[in-house]
Amino acid sequence: MRLQHAVESTNRTTITEVGLMRKCMAVSLLIVVCTMVQMTYSVNHENAAFLTPEQMKENLRFIHQTIIERHPNPYNTTPKVEFEKLYQELMAQFIKPMSPMEFYFIADRLVTAVGKDAHTSLQYDSGYYTHKALPVKMVWIEDGLGIMESPENPELVHSRVLSFDGVSPEKWLERIGTIQNHENNGILREFGQNMLQEEWIQRYFSGNDGIKGVTIKADKNGRIVESFVPLVTVERFYEIFPNTVTKEKFFNYRMIDDLSAGYLELRKCLPEPEYFEALDKFFEQVRNKGYRNIILDLRKNGGGDSSLMVGFLKYMPGNSFNLGTGAGLGGKWEKYSRKPYFWSKPPEAKQIKPFNGHIYVLIAQPTFSSGNEFAFTLKDNGLVTLVGQKTSNAPCCFGAINGEELPNGKFTLYVSSKYFKRPSLKCEDNELVPDVEVPLTLEDVFSERDPVMEWLQQNLN
Repeated sequence: MRLQHAVESTNRTTITEVGLMRKCMAVSLLIVVCTMVQMTYSVNHENAAFLTPEQMKENLRFIHQTIIERHPNPYNTTPKVEFEKLYQELMAQFIKPMSPMEFYFIADRLVTAVGKDAHTSLQYDSGYYTHKALPVKMVWIEDGLGIMESPENPELVHSRVLSFDGVSPEKWLERIGTIQNHENNGILREFGQNMLQEEWIQRYFSGNDGIKGVTIKADKNGRIVESFVPLVTVERFYEIFPNTVTKEKFFNYRMIDDLSAGYLELRKCLPEPEYFEALDKFFEQVRNKGYRNIILDLRKNGGGDSSLMVGFLKYMPGNSFNLGTGAGLGGKWEKYSRKPYFWSKPPEAKQIKPFNGHIYVLIAQPTFSSGNEFAFTLKDNGLVTLVGQKTSNAPCCFGAINGEELPNGKFTLYVSSKYFKRPSLKCEDNELVPDVEVPLTLEDVFSERDPVMEWLQQNLN
Protein backbone atom coordinates (compact mmCIF):
# COMPACT_ATOMS: atom_id res chain seq x y z
CA MET A 1 0.00 0.00 0.00
CA ARG A 2 1.99 3.07 -0.58
CA LEU A 3 2.91 6.21 1.25
CA GLN A 4 -0.36 6.66 3.19
CA HIS A 5 -1.86 3.75 4.28
CA ALA A 6 -3.13 0.93 6.35
CA VAL A 7 -0.81 -1.54 7.93
CA GLU A 8 -0.33 -4.93 6.45
CA SER A 9 1.82 -7.95 7.03
CA THR A 10 2.13 -11.43 5.64
CA ASN A 11 3.63 -13.63 8.30
CA ARG A 12 5.14 -16.92 7.13
CA THR A 13 4.32 -18.76 10.33
CA THR A 14 0.66 -18.16 11.02
CA ILE A 15 -1.07 -14.89 11.71
CA THR A 16 -1.13 -11.38 10.31
CA GLU A 17 -1.61 -8.98 13.17
CA VAL A 18 -3.24 -6.23 11.17
CA GLY A 19 -3.34 -7.91 7.82
CA LEU A 20 -2.66 -6.85 4.30
CA MET A 21 -6.42 -6.45 4.25
CA ARG A 22 -6.72 -9.75 2.51
CA LYS A 23 -9.46 -12.26 3.22
CA CYS A 24 -9.49 -12.85 6.93
CA MET A 25 -10.13 -16.49 6.20
CA ALA A 26 -6.89 -16.68 4.28
CA VAL A 27 -5.06 -15.96 7.50
CA SER A 28 -4.45 -18.92 9.74
CA LEU A 29 -6.73 -18.48 12.74
CA LEU A 30 -6.70 -14.69 12.80
CA ILE A 31 -6.81 -13.91 16.50
CA VAL A 32 -9.73 -11.48 16.33
CA VAL A 33 -11.82 -13.99 14.43
CA CYS A 34 -10.95 -16.79 16.80
CA THR A 35 -11.88 -14.71 19.81
CA MET A 36 -15.27 -14.01 18.26
CA VAL A 37 -15.81 -17.68 17.59
CA GLN A 38 -15.03 -18.60 21.17
CA MET A 39 -16.87 -15.77 22.86
CA THR A 40 -19.82 -14.96 20.62
CA TYR A 41 -21.09 -17.81 18.52
CA SER A 42 -22.74 -21.03 19.55
CA VAL A 43 -22.22 -24.37 17.90
CA ASN A 44 -25.36 -24.10 15.78
CA HIS A 45 -25.11 -20.40 14.99
CA GLU A 46 -24.63 -21.07 11.27
CA ASN A 47 -28.29 -21.91 10.75
CA ALA A 48 -29.36 -18.67 12.44
CA ALA A 49 -27.11 -16.46 10.32
CA PHE A 50 -28.77 -16.90 6.92
CA LEU A 51 -28.99 -13.83 4.71
CA THR A 52 -32.16 -13.03 2.79
CA PRO A 53 -32.10 -12.53 -1.00
CA GLU A 54 -32.73 -8.81 -0.49
CA GLN A 55 -29.78 -8.50 1.91
CA MET A 56 -27.44 -10.33 -0.45
CA LYS A 57 -28.52 -8.24 -3.44
CA GLU A 58 -27.92 -5.07 -1.45
CA ASN A 59 -24.44 -6.34 -0.53
CA LEU A 60 -23.55 -7.20 -4.12
CA ARG A 61 -24.76 -3.81 -5.37
CA PHE A 62 -22.50 -2.21 -2.77
CA ILE A 63 -19.53 -4.30 -3.91
CA HIS A 64 -20.16 -3.48 -7.57
CA GLN A 65 -20.57 0.24 -6.97
CA THR A 66 -17.51 0.49 -4.70
CA ILE A 67 -15.24 -1.30 -7.16
CA ILE A 68 -16.44 0.84 -10.09
CA GLU A 69 -16.12 4.13 -8.17
CA ARG A 70 -12.87 3.47 -6.35
CA HIS A 71 -10.64 1.09 -8.29
CA PRO A 72 -8.21 2.74 -10.74
CA ASN A 73 -8.96 0.09 -13.38
CA PRO A 74 -11.88 -2.18 -12.42
CA TYR A 75 -11.68 -3.88 -15.81
CA ASN A 76 -8.04 -4.73 -15.31
CA THR A 77 -8.39 -8.31 -16.56
CA THR A 78 -12.12 -8.66 -17.23
CA PRO A 79 -13.56 -6.44 -20.01
CA LYS A 80 -16.40 -4.16 -18.94
CA VAL A 81 -19.08 -6.07 -20.85
CA GLU A 82 -18.03 -9.36 -19.24
CA PHE A 83 -17.71 -7.77 -15.80
CA GLU A 84 -21.23 -6.36 -15.97
CA LYS A 85 -22.59 -9.65 -17.32
CA LEU A 86 -20.99 -11.50 -14.42
CA TYR A 87 -22.53 -9.03 -11.99
CA GLN A 88 -26.01 -9.71 -13.36
CA GLU A 89 -25.46 -13.48 -13.32
CA LEU A 90 -24.37 -13.40 -9.70
CA MET A 91 -27.28 -11.17 -8.72
CA ALA A 92 -29.70 -13.67 -10.27
CA GLN A 93 -28.46 -16.41 -7.93
CA PHE A 94 -29.91 -14.74 -4.85
CA ILE A 95 -33.38 -16.29 -4.95
CA LYS A 96 -33.43 -17.97 -1.54
CA PRO A 97 -31.80 -17.43 1.88
CA MET A 98 -28.15 -18.48 2.05
CA SER A 99 -25.53 -18.97 4.72
CA PRO A 100 -22.79 -16.36 4.93
CA MET A 101 -20.33 -18.84 3.42
CA GLU A 102 -22.57 -19.49 0.41
CA PHE A 103 -23.02 -15.76 -0.14
CA TYR A 104 -19.32 -15.12 0.28
CA PHE A 105 -18.18 -17.46 -2.47
CA ILE A 106 -20.71 -16.03 -4.91
CA ALA A 107 -19.88 -12.39 -4.15
CA ASP A 108 -16.15 -13.10 -4.13
CA ARG A 109 -16.34 -13.97 -7.83
CA LEU A 110 -17.05 -10.32 -8.63
CA VAL A 111 -14.13 -9.17 -6.50
CA THR A 112 -11.68 -11.63 -8.04
CA ALA A 113 -12.87 -10.59 -11.51
CA VAL A 114 -10.79 -7.44 -10.95
CA GLY A 115 -7.80 -9.71 -11.51
CA LYS A 116 -4.16 -8.89 -10.91
CA ASP A 117 -4.51 -6.95 -7.66
CA ALA A 118 -3.60 -8.79 -4.46
CA HIS A 119 -4.69 -5.81 -2.36
CA THR A 120 -8.34 -5.90 -3.45
CA SER A 121 -10.30 -8.52 -1.52
CA LEU A 122 -13.49 -9.42 0.29
CA GLN A 123 -13.05 -10.43 3.92
CA TYR A 124 -15.50 -12.71 5.64
CA ASP A 125 -15.87 -12.95 9.41
CA SER A 126 -15.58 -16.66 10.02
CA GLY A 127 -17.13 -16.09 13.43
CA TYR A 128 -20.41 -16.84 11.69
CA TYR A 129 -19.33 -20.45 11.76
CA THR A 130 -18.20 -22.93 14.32
CA HIS A 131 -14.55 -22.54 13.41
CA LYS A 132 -12.21 -25.48 13.17
CA ALA A 133 -8.75 -25.98 11.78
CA LEU A 134 -6.22 -28.65 10.96
CA PRO A 135 -3.54 -28.93 13.69
CA VAL A 136 -0.61 -28.65 11.31
CA LYS A 137 1.67 -25.77 10.39
CA MET A 138 2.92 -25.61 6.85
CA VAL A 139 5.37 -23.72 4.70
CA TRP A 140 4.79 -23.28 0.99
CA ILE A 141 7.65 -21.99 -1.12
CA GLU A 142 8.55 -22.35 -4.79
CA ASP A 143 10.28 -25.65 -4.01
CA GLY A 144 7.08 -27.17 -2.62
CA LEU A 145 4.62 -27.51 0.26
CA GLY A 146 6.03 -28.86 3.51
CA ILE A 147 4.82 -29.76 6.99
CA MET A 148 6.66 -27.84 9.70
CA GLU A 149 4.75 -28.91 12.81
CA SER A 150 2.20 -31.65 13.40
CA PRO A 151 2.00 -32.65 17.08
CA GLU A 152 -1.06 -34.84 16.53
CA ASN A 153 0.55 -36.60 13.55
CA PRO A 154 4.31 -36.45 14.24
CA GLU A 155 5.06 -38.82 11.36
CA LEU A 156 4.32 -35.90 8.99
CA VAL A 157 6.82 -33.44 10.49
CA HIS A 158 9.42 -32.19 7.98
CA SER A 159 7.84 -33.97 5.05
CA ARG A 160 7.07 -32.80 1.51
CA VAL A 161 3.35 -32.87 0.74
CA LEU A 162 2.42 -34.92 -2.33
CA SER A 163 -1.33 -34.58 -1.95
CA PHE A 164 -3.71 -32.82 0.41
CA ASP A 165 -7.13 -34.44 0.56
CA GLY A 166 -6.18 -36.30 -2.61
CA VAL A 167 -5.26 -33.10 -4.47
CA SER A 168 -1.72 -32.13 -5.46
CA PRO A 169 -0.20 -28.83 -4.23
CA GLU A 170 -0.10 -27.62 -7.85
CA LYS A 171 -3.85 -28.16 -8.19
CA TRP A 172 -4.47 -26.50 -4.82
CA LEU A 173 -2.56 -23.47 -6.09
CA GLU A 174 -4.95 -23.26 -9.03
CA ARG A 175 -7.94 -23.59 -6.70
CA ILE A 176 -6.76 -20.80 -4.42
CA GLY A 177 -6.18 -18.62 -7.47
CA THR A 178 -9.90 -18.80 -8.24
CA ILE A 179 -10.87 -17.17 -4.92
CA GLN A 180 -7.94 -14.82 -4.34
CA ASN A 181 -6.77 -11.89 -6.43
CA HIS A 182 -3.05 -12.20 -7.12
CA GLU A 183 -0.20 -11.01 -9.26
CA ASN A 184 1.89 -14.15 -9.04
CA ASN A 185 1.93 -17.62 -7.50
CA GLY A 186 4.11 -16.46 -4.61
CA ILE A 187 1.24 -14.66 -2.89
CA LEU A 188 -1.03 -17.67 -3.46
CA ARG A 189 1.51 -19.85 -1.69
CA GLU A 190 1.73 -17.33 1.16
CA PHE A 191 -2.04 -17.32 1.55
CA GLY A 192 -2.37 -21.02 0.79
CA GLN A 193 -0.08 -22.32 3.52
CA ASN A 194 -2.59 -20.90 6.00
CA MET A 195 -5.80 -21.34 4.01
CA LEU A 196 -5.29 -25.10 3.75
CA GLN A 197 -5.62 -25.32 7.54
CA GLU A 198 -9.08 -23.86 7.51
CA GLU A 199 -12.34 -25.78 7.74
CA TRP A 200 -14.08 -23.32 5.42
CA ILE A 201 -11.81 -23.99 2.47
CA GLN A 202 -11.91 -27.75 2.92
CA ARG A 203 -15.70 -27.65 3.06
CA TYR A 204 -15.94 -25.43 -0.01
CA PHE A 205 -13.63 -27.36 -2.31
CA SER A 206 -14.64 -30.83 -1.11
CA GLY A 207 -18.34 -30.04 -1.29
CA ASN A 208 -18.68 -31.84 2.03
CA ASP A 209 -20.22 -29.73 4.80
CA GLY A 210 -19.61 -32.55 7.24
CA ILE A 211 -15.91 -32.92 6.55
CA LYS A 212 -14.03 -34.26 9.57
CA GLY A 213 -10.47 -33.82 8.39
CA VAL A 214 -8.13 -34.50 5.46
CA THR A 215 -5.69 -37.18 4.41
CA ILE A 216 -2.17 -35.89 3.79
CA LYS A 217 0.19 -37.93 1.64
CA ALA A 218 3.82 -36.89 1.93
CA ASP A 219 7.41 -37.82 1.19
CA LYS A 220 9.58 -37.95 4.29
CA ASN A 221 13.20 -38.62 3.44
CA GLY A 222 12.22 -40.83 0.50
CA ARG A 223 9.55 -42.74 2.46
CA ILE A 224 5.87 -42.24 1.60
CA VAL A 225 3.74 -41.34 4.63
CA GLU A 226 -0.05 -41.09 4.55
CA SER A 227 -2.03 -39.86 7.56
CA PHE A 228 -5.55 -38.69 8.29
CA VAL A 229 -5.48 -35.34 10.12
CA PRO A 230 -8.77 -34.51 11.89
CA LEU A 231 -10.10 -30.99 12.23
CA VAL A 232 -10.00 -29.63 15.78
CA THR A 233 -11.77 -26.78 17.53
CA VAL A 234 -10.15 -23.39 17.95
CA GLU A 235 -9.72 -24.08 21.65
CA ARG A 236 -7.91 -27.31 20.92
CA PHE A 237 -5.78 -25.65 18.25
CA TYR A 238 -4.46 -23.15 20.78
CA GLU A 239 -3.76 -25.91 23.24
CA ILE A 240 -1.65 -27.61 20.58
CA PHE A 241 0.02 -24.38 19.45
CA PRO A 242 0.07 -22.11 22.52
CA ASN A 243 2.65 -19.75 21.00
CA THR A 244 0.76 -19.04 17.79
CA VAL A 245 0.59 -15.29 18.43
CA THR A 246 3.82 -13.49 19.23
CA LYS A 247 4.44 -9.87 20.11
CA GLU A 248 8.01 -9.43 18.99
CA LYS A 249 9.31 -6.07 17.87
CA PHE A 250 8.90 -5.59 14.15
CA PHE A 251 12.59 -4.66 13.83
CA ASN A 252 15.93 -5.67 15.26
CA TYR A 253 19.58 -5.04 14.46
CA ARG A 254 23.02 -6.29 15.32
CA MET A 255 26.62 -5.74 14.31
CA ILE A 256 28.50 -8.55 12.48
CA ASP A 257 32.22 -7.90 12.82
CA ASP A 258 33.44 -10.70 10.56
CA LEU A 259 31.36 -9.32 7.68
CA SER A 260 32.11 -5.67 8.48
CA ALA A 261 28.36 -5.27 8.37
CA GLY A 262 25.45 -3.85 10.26
CA TYR A 263 22.41 -6.14 10.01
CA LEU A 264 18.91 -4.61 10.21
CA GLU A 265 15.79 -6.79 10.00
CA LEU A 266 12.48 -5.07 9.34
CA ARG A 267 9.37 -7.28 9.40
CA LYS A 268 6.78 -4.52 8.98
CA CYS A 269 6.77 -1.00 7.64
CA LEU A 270 5.57 0.92 10.67
CA PRO A 271 6.84 4.52 10.90
CA GLU A 272 6.93 4.59 14.69
CA PRO A 273 9.25 6.79 16.78
CA GLU A 274 10.81 3.71 18.39
CA TYR A 275 11.94 2.49 14.98
CA PHE A 276 13.42 5.81 13.86
CA GLU A 277 15.32 6.12 17.14
CA ALA A 278 16.72 2.61 16.67
CA LEU A 279 17.59 3.39 13.04
CA ASP A 280 19.67 6.40 14.13
CA LYS A 281 21.51 4.23 16.66
CA PHE A 282 22.05 1.56 14.01
CA PHE A 283 23.73 3.94 11.56
CA GLU A 284 25.72 5.53 14.39
CA GLN A 285 27.14 2.13 15.36
CA VAL A 286 27.89 1.25 11.75
CA ARG A 287 29.74 4.54 11.35
CA ASN A 288 31.65 4.19 14.64
CA LYS A 289 32.79 0.68 13.71
CA GLY A 290 33.84 1.78 10.25
CA TYR A 291 31.84 -1.00 8.61
CA ARG A 292 31.85 -1.34 4.83
CA ASN A 293 28.48 -3.14 4.50
CA ILE A 294 24.86 -2.92 5.53
CA ILE A 295 22.40 -5.81 5.31
CA LEU A 296 18.73 -4.81 5.24
CA ASP A 297 16.58 -7.92 5.70
CA LEU A 298 13.06 -7.53 4.27
CA ARG A 299 12.41 -11.24 3.76
CA LYS A 300 9.52 -11.33 6.22
CA ASN A 301 8.21 -7.84 5.52
CA GLY A 302 4.59 -7.88 4.39
CA GLY A 303 4.26 -4.10 4.13
CA GLY A 304 2.59 -1.24 5.95
CA ASP A 305 3.31 2.46 5.47
CA SER A 306 5.85 3.37 2.83
CA SER A 307 6.73 6.68 4.48
CA LEU A 308 9.00 4.63 6.72
CA MET A 309 11.51 4.62 3.85
CA VAL A 310 12.54 8.22 4.32
CA GLY A 311 14.22 7.43 7.63
CA PHE A 312 16.59 5.12 5.75
CA LEU A 313 17.01 7.41 2.74
CA LYS A 314 18.33 10.29 4.83
CA TYR A 315 21.48 8.22 5.41
CA MET A 316 21.98 7.52 1.71
CA PRO A 317 24.32 9.46 -0.60
CA GLY A 318 22.49 12.09 -2.62
CA ASN A 319 19.86 14.66 -1.75
CA SER A 320 16.86 13.64 -3.89
CA PHE A 321 15.32 10.23 -4.53
CA ASN A 322 12.78 9.00 -7.06
CA LEU A 323 9.89 7.24 -5.29
CA GLY A 324 7.99 6.29 -8.44
CA THR A 325 4.49 7.24 -9.53
CA GLY A 326 0.98 6.79 -8.19
CA ALA A 327 -2.33 7.60 -9.83
CA GLY A 328 -5.88 6.46 -9.78
CA LEU A 329 -9.31 6.47 -8.20
CA GLY A 330 -12.58 5.53 -9.78
CA GLY A 331 -11.52 4.06 -13.11
CA LYS A 332 -9.96 7.38 -14.18
CA TRP A 333 -6.34 6.47 -13.70
CA GLU A 334 -5.30 7.41 -17.23
CA LYS A 335 -6.38 11.00 -16.53
CA TYR A 336 -4.27 11.38 -13.42
CA SER A 337 -0.73 12.73 -13.29
CA ARG A 338 1.87 10.01 -13.43
CA LYS A 339 4.93 12.13 -13.00
CA PRO A 340 7.51 10.60 -10.66
CA TYR A 341 7.48 11.79 -7.09
CA PHE A 342 10.85 12.86 -5.72
CA TRP A 343 11.66 13.06 -2.03
CA SER A 344 14.33 15.57 -1.12
CA LYS A 345 16.27 15.58 2.11
CA PRO A 346 15.29 18.36 4.51
CA PRO A 347 18.13 20.72 5.58
CA GLU A 348 18.87 18.83 8.81
CA ALA A 349 19.19 15.51 6.94
CA LYS A 350 21.71 17.03 4.53
CA GLN A 351 24.03 17.54 7.51
CA ILE A 352 24.21 13.78 8.13
CA LYS A 353 27.27 12.03 6.79
CA PRO A 354 25.90 9.46 4.32
CA PHE A 355 26.83 5.79 4.29
CA ASN A 356 28.96 5.14 1.21
CA GLY A 357 29.57 1.42 1.54
CA HIS A 358 27.74 -1.55 0.05
CA ILE A 359 24.11 -2.26 0.91
CA TYR A 360 22.53 -5.68 0.44
CA VAL A 361 18.74 -5.90 0.65
CA LEU A 362 17.41 -9.38 1.33
CA ILE A 363 14.04 -10.27 -0.24
CA ALA A 364 11.94 -13.43 -0.41
CA GLN A 365 8.45 -14.69 -1.14
CA PRO A 366 6.83 -13.04 1.94
CA THR A 367 8.14 -9.60 0.89
CA PHE A 368 4.98 -7.74 -0.11
CA SER A 369 3.47 -4.29 -0.70
CA SER A 370 5.42 -1.55 1.11
CA GLY A 371 8.12 -4.10 1.94
CA ASN A 372 8.44 -4.75 -1.78
CA GLU A 373 8.40 -1.04 -2.50
CA PHE A 374 11.16 -0.36 0.02
CA ALA A 375 13.37 -2.87 -1.81
CA PHE A 376 12.78 -1.73 -5.38
CA THR A 377 12.95 1.97 -4.48
CA LEU A 378 16.43 1.50 -3.06
CA LYS A 379 17.33 -0.65 -6.05
CA ASP A 380 16.00 1.75 -8.70
CA ASN A 381 17.87 4.66 -7.13
CA GLY A 382 21.12 2.72 -7.58
CA LEU A 383 21.74 2.25 -3.87
CA VAL A 384 21.61 -1.49 -3.21
CA THR A 385 22.04 -5.07 -4.42
CA LEU A 386 19.00 -7.34 -4.01
CA VAL A 387 19.74 -10.85 -2.75
CA GLY A 388 17.39 -13.78 -2.13
CA GLN A 389 14.25 -15.03 -3.83
CA LYS A 390 11.47 -13.49 -5.91
CA THR A 391 8.78 -11.60 -3.98
CA SER A 392 5.02 -12.13 -3.94
CA ASN A 393 4.10 -8.66 -5.23
CA ALA A 394 4.58 -7.00 -8.62
CA PRO A 395 6.83 -3.89 -8.57
CA CYS A 396 4.09 -2.00 -10.42
CA CYS A 397 0.76 -2.70 -8.76
CA PHE A 398 -2.52 -1.48 -7.36
CA GLY A 399 -2.68 -0.44 -3.72
CA ALA A 400 -3.72 2.26 -1.22
CA ILE A 401 -6.70 0.29 0.01
CA ASN A 402 -9.67 1.39 2.05
CA GLY A 403 -12.02 -0.92 3.93
CA GLU A 404 -15.82 -0.70 3.81
CA GLU A 405 -18.25 -2.92 5.70
CA LEU A 406 -21.04 -4.39 3.60
CA PRO A 407 -24.58 -3.32 4.56
CA ASN A 408 -25.55 -6.79 5.79
CA GLY A 409 -23.59 -9.44 7.65
CA LYS A 410 -20.01 -9.26 8.78
CA PHE A 411 -18.10 -8.70 5.55
CA THR A 412 -15.48 -6.09 4.73
CA LEU A 413 -14.53 -5.07 1.21
CA TYR A 414 -11.04 -3.72 0.52
CA VAL A 415 -10.50 -1.99 -2.80
CA SER A 416 -7.31 -0.43 -4.17
CA SER A 417 -7.58 3.25 -5.02
CA LYS A 418 -4.28 3.82 -6.80
CA TYR A 419 -1.91 2.27 -9.28
CA PHE A 420 1.81 2.59 -8.59
CA LYS A 421 4.85 2.29 -10.81
CA ARG A 422 8.36 1.69 -9.57
CA PRO A 423 10.93 4.46 -10.17
CA SER A 424 12.55 2.62 -13.11
CA LEU A 425 9.10 2.23 -14.74
CA LYS A 426 10.04 -1.38 -15.51
CA CYS A 427 6.69 -3.09 -15.14
CA GLU A 428 7.08 -6.30 -17.15
CA ASP A 429 7.70 -8.54 -14.14
CA ASN A 430 4.94 -9.89 -11.90
CA GLU A 431 7.38 -10.13 -9.00
CA LEU A 432 10.50 -8.34 -7.85
CA VAL A 433 13.47 -10.41 -9.01
CA PRO A 434 16.71 -10.23 -6.98
CA ASP A 435 20.05 -9.31 -8.56
CA VAL A 436 21.51 -12.39 -6.91
CA GLU A 437 19.01 -15.24 -6.72
CA VAL A 438 19.76 -17.70 -3.93
CA PRO A 439 17.38 -20.70 -4.04
CA LEU A 440 15.57 -21.79 -0.89
CA THR A 441 14.52 -25.44 -0.53
CA LEU A 442 12.20 -27.22 1.86
CA GLU A 443 15.23 -29.04 3.22
CA ASP A 444 16.77 -25.64 4.03
CA VAL A 445 13.64 -24.62 5.91
CA PHE A 446 13.37 -27.93 7.80
CA SER A 447 17.01 -27.77 8.90
CA GLU A 448 16.85 -23.99 9.63
CA ARG A 449 19.63 -23.42 7.13
CA ASP A 450 19.83 -19.90 5.70
CA PRO A 451 21.46 -20.05 2.24
CA VAL A 452 21.19 -16.26 1.82
CA MET A 453 23.26 -15.58 4.93
CA GLU A 454 25.68 -18.26 3.75
CA TRP A 455 26.04 -16.39 0.47
CA LEU A 456 26.78 -13.20 2.37
CA GLN A 457 29.36 -15.01 4.50
CA GLN A 458 31.10 -16.21 1.35
CA ASN A 459 30.96 -12.92 -0.56
CA LEU A 460 31.39 -10.22 2.07
CA ASN A 461 34.50 -11.63 3.73
